Amino acid sequence: MAGNRTFCTTFCDIRVSNDSLALFAGGGTISGEGFDVVDIYNINTNHWSIKHLSAPRRGMGSAVAGDMAFLAGGEHLGTNTDRVDIYHFSTGTWTTETLSLARAWIGATAAGNKVIFAGGENGDGLTARVDIYDIETGTWDTAHLSMARAFFGQVAVTVCGKAYFVGGNSFETDYDTIDIYDPATNTWSVMTMPNRLTDHTVLAIESDTSILIGGGWSYYTYPDGIARKNVEIYKDSTCIWAGNITMKNDKGVFNVFPNPSSGNIHLETGNDNHKSMQATIYNIQGQMVFTQILEPGNMELNLRLTDGIYLLNVISDNATHMELITIQN
Repeated sequence: MAGNRTFCTTFCDIRVSNDSLALFAGGGTISGEGFDVVDIYNINTNHWSIKHLSAPRRGMGSAVAGDMAFLAGGEHLGTNTDRVDIYHFSTGTWTTETLSLARAWIGATAAGNKVIFAGGENGDGLTARVDIYDIETGTWDTAHLSMARAFFGQVAVTVCGKAYFVGGNSFETDYDTIDIYDPATNTWSVMTMPNRLTDHTVLAIESDTSILIGGGWSYYTYPDGIARKNVEIYKDSTCIWAGNITMKNDKGVFNVFPNPSSGNIHLETGNDNHKSMQATIYNIQGQMVFTQILEPGNMELNLRLTDGIYLLNVISDNATHMELITIQN
């Protein structure tokens, strides 16, 4: 690995990966210096290579969506940035986008076709700002957390297509709040943990629709507090893909073809007077990977998905259709 960079909860390199490449990006020192080095490890060839961020920084938010790794915000020597560096795994190239607010210590995760960058510290204090990037349209939207706070370490995860931002820190206190974003409905909700936590780790177990919240620190009066050794477990009982599912295949109402397909799918309904319908596709881990409103006269789905089996869920005003589809490129 190039250079000496701190590996700890607060100042560590950002680590993101796809099926074959792992990126160790940026990082910094306790004095506030940031780095622009990106070490890339190829799992298949056991080979390391080096790339560079567009600017040195620590305290970024990171997420992977499809072919892209997003490295957002961060700070260098006390100056925050609004830069988002995007690494394209298949081509090994970089592009950039811009957050609506420069900040560091951002919580980030991908859910459905959205990448969500939440909270952080912007130099003037904490912020509740949320930037949401749509990877299909290349457009941005904004929202707000229920409270302003920063996120240290990997505390944002996605389960059952919903993004969870767990706990957080104001540099003098910690929080027991979990903000939840559902991209399918573009809505936010809030949960409360048994303990206030910062510097903890959050892990999503998609196959079990569970979130594990491990360790961390809870303040009494800053800087005094207690290190936590327990693991809190939350299970999303609303997940559509939780073990065995009951398929609702009304062939007299819906017909989906071709299946298998390379991604271009046509939906046919026996009701010519149907209103708009919501088509949502989940992978086998229960993550929403695609959603689209189908209007009368436009019943085509143009999917860009990797090979595999997916669950198609179509909801109309008077019927629900679930069907397993196979993508073969």
